[in-house]
Amino acid sequence: MEQFITYAQNREDVILDAFFKDVTKGTYIDIGANHPIHDSVTKHFYLKGWRGINVEPIASLYEQIVKDRPEDINLCMGISSKSDTLTLRKYANSGLSTFSAELQGEYDKTPQSKTAHFTDIKVPVITLKELLTKHPLKHIHFMKIDAEGFEYEVIKGNDWQKFRPEMLCIEANHGIPGKDWQAILLKNNYEKVWNDGLNDYFLAKESAKRRENFSYPHVMLLENQVVPYHVQNKLNDLSQQLHDEQIKHEVQELRFKQLEQEKLDAENLVAQQKRLKTALKLVVKAVDNAVSARIEHLRAPKVAQAPQLSEAGAAIVYDASSKQALLTSIRNGDMQSYYSFSKPRKPQTFYTYNIVNGVYSFAKRAARKGLKVAKQAVKRSSNEQK
Repeated sequence: MEQFITYAQNREDVILDAFFKDVTKGTYIDIGANHPIHDSVTKHFYLKGWRGINVEPIASLYEQIVKDRPEDINLCMGISSKSDTLTLRKYANSGLSTFSAELQGEYDKTPQSKTAHFTDIKVPVITLKELLTKHPLKHIHFMKIDAEGFEYEVIKGNDWQKFRPEMLCIEANHGIPGKDWQAILLKNNYEKVWNDGLNDYFLAKESAKRRENFSYPHVMLLENQVVPYHVQNKLNDLSQQLHDEQIKHEVQELRFKQLEQEKLDAENLVAQQKRLKTALKLVVKAVDNAVSARIEHLRAPKVAQAPQLSEAGAAIVYDASSKQALLTSIRNGDMQSYYSFSKPRKPQTFYTYNIVNGVYSFAKRAARKGLKVAKQAVKRSSNEQK
């Protein structure tokens, strides 16, 4: 069983579709089109590939029709028995808006919330004959008329011998005394073939064979699963909401996994940085011990030889009270122990202690800088984790 999405108020599109099963790209005329989607008799056919003429006198609705039906002929006007400018009473419920003075009077006598507030607007009107003359169509499969009590004037203004839609779907819930539009159709060889409780369906006698296509039980109950548009729309919204929630849940799960991985990576980074810090400390300590031992090794012979090599015969005293004092005393010792006064040399070439100490100081500063950078990286990683 196929699904049939009905946009019409009373499933008029389902009924009309049954009469025209063999037509893939037909033509329609919608008099009183109202909204292009909600309670629309022709929306289904437009989606199916049909095209036609939509007539709607309320400007705001007409603009929506133009937007939704760009391939149709869309007219902002009314249809009457003669060309003129008439007063349209526009109610809050736009579906009740009417040119009919009789219907306006009825609403005034029996006020209700839907008709308590209204606006009267001037609207140009032409006849059906003029409409179809200005916008000729090769063939008209069906015409829908919903004029809210103004059906007689609409039907009266056509040349039914020249312009003959195969099927007419006409709202028939407003009986205006003295304005029997059905008589006009019967006189012009149209036959009433169905009433859906709201609309009468009239079929041109030359198209009588189309009546054989229609079986209400078959169309409504057996052939299709008829689903109103607003129901399908709600189902689509719910489906979209479920889909969105599912996507949201999946995104949250992915984000949670990402955060867990980031946390694990940060913990591993901190552990690596701690190991690096410990290793750097051990290296610095080893270098410090090695260099200190080397300096002491280089200094020991000088201290031992100083008394024998001193030119004055006095012992060389090394001042270890400070680093600078020690370097100065070693230099003086070098001068006294290894230099001949007859051939003076550049003393800096023999400052072994000073050279080694400079290299050691540079290495120590570099190691400290490396530790500082490692500490900053650990601290930054900890802040990001928080």
